[in-house]
Amino acid sequence: MVKDFEINPNNKLVISGHYHSGYDIIEREPGVFFANPGSLGRVSADDINHIVKVAMVELTQNEITNIEYIPLQKAQPIDLIFDIETINARKQHKIDITEFINSIFVAKTSINKESDIISSIKQFGSETNTDQEIIEEAIKRVLQIKPLEEISDD
Repeated sequence: MVKDFEINPNNKLVISGHYHSGYDIIEREPGVFFANPGSLGRVSADDINHIVKVAMVELTQNEITNIEYIPLQKAQPIDLIFDIETINARKQHKIDITEFINSIFVAKTSINKESDIISSIKQFGSETNTDQEIIEEAIKRVLQIKPLEEISDD
């Protein structure tokens, strides 16, 4: 926390950089500044709104007269660094699979205990026009939960 950070009385500026998002320039007390323009790179697609910038500090006769953050003109847009479309598609695919599996387990309460869960998944998937890849993933996950010998697939 900037308010708790101890500095030498002669220090007038603390520039930090570990906090990737950065923070606004803070004048904690007259003439004592804290600045963090953020990281010079993006570490994940979650940094989509992160603007890469540097701190420009102006001194006049050994006194700070101005500090400002300047966006780097050569920083690549996020969509050139990360394949946002693929990342979003993977997230959606995981959601689809999770929702499908959850609907199977909800439907399971109405399925007779002796019935074949694999066949039920296939039937349910067919009736709901679910993508074949999602049906296969659901079967794979059910097999991970229940040992194969507990599931009949005649």
